[in-house]
Amino acid sequence: MHHSSFWPAGGVSTKGKRVAVIGTGSTGIQLSQEAAKDAKSVTVFQRTPNLCLPMRQRKLTKEEQDEDKKTRAELYKYRMTTFAGFGYDFTEKNTFDDTEEEREAFFEDLWKEVSCCFYDW
Repeated sequence: MHHSSFWPAGGVSTKGKRVAVIGTGSTGIQLSQEAAKDAKSVTVFQRTPNLCLPMRQRKLTKEEQDEDKKTRAELYKYRMTTFAGFGYDFTEKNTFDDTEEEREAFFEDLWKEVSCCFYDW
């Protein structure tokens, strides 16, 4: 039996084992996905399901990193004015102010705009 807050540094082999994950916060979701790669079976016990989306991570090129650095101070300043310090804020309209088609287009544009990147330090 393992608890995520006391996870062994060398990891845990789930190969061919029956695995049960209790709780599906972000760590439980990650554990379930990893165990499913080689475990005999994975059973998840959850009270409230979470929404999980692919992170769509990609490495930034050196040029993209340099370009990003030019506006970083402005981004940090802007984040101090937003809810919870994110690089975005609430949209000032209600969901059902738009038609179904307009909503779908709006959400699709948001999905395309947001891209998770990481630096190749």
